[in-house]
Amino acid sequence: TASRNLKFFAYAWGYTTADPAPTQYDSVQKFKEWGFKVSPLMVRAKSIDELIAQYHRIEELRSSLGYDID
Repeated sequence: TASRNLKFFAYAWGYTTADPAPTQYDSVQKFKEWGFKVSPLMVRAKSIDELIAQYHRIEELRSSLGYDID
């Protein structure tokens, strides 16, 4: 695997005795503090409208990202 140029964005965690933070967004920010790469497209939506707008933004960028998303 050392010869493969693998990269990832940290976005979740497995089983722990304590969660890294109270929300997933806060956990991802904690991962960033710890030196992990996180997606620059991740935002904290404060409303359904903001959530849908971000979804459409990512949808527009999807083909130009340089990596696959699901």
